[in-house]
Amino acid sequence: METAKKAKFINYLYSHFKLKENNTNIKTEILAGLTTYITMAYALLVIPNILKFAGINSSGVVGDAAEQLSILNDPVIASLFTATCIASAIGTLIMALYANLPFALAPAIGLAAFFTYNVCMTMGYTWQQGLAAIFISGLLFIAITLTSIRQKIIECLPENIKIAITGGIGLFV
Repeated sequence: METAKKAKFINYLYSHFKLKENNTNIKTEILAGLTTYITMAYALLVIPNILKFAGINSSGVVGDAAEQLSILNDPVIASLFTATCIASAIGTLIMALYANLPFALAPAIGLAAFFTYNVCMTMGYTWQQGLAAIFISGLLFIAITLTSIRQKIIECLPENIKIAITGGIGLFV
């Protein structure tokens, strides 16, 4: 890269991400990003291996029968791995480039475990039925957000409940 183009690119990074205002630099941000990625990368392998027990595998087997299946020997589980990678990359890029916030987003291991072990294995729903319920709840959440009902619910909560919820989520994480 030419020196002028390189300088222009570096100036763009500093201005777009407000690095000087936040007392940081490109090297620090790259190291922080790599650290965050390494910290959450385990989810890329764990989530497909949890979901395989829900029956999301080429054999359609649920529970312990799926134990021997893996990313290496089952194309459906390999597809789950790919989908987890793509969802993580897209979510993180949207947070970085659009929202300009330093948050990495990835599918949640706890929710994958709840989906597999409670919804599919304990309650007996198929993984297709479980995903349909998740899709419908997502549509409802979008509707609640677009109609400002969500904001009204938040405004109705007393301040101490808001603080307790935040603290509880922090302790849970």
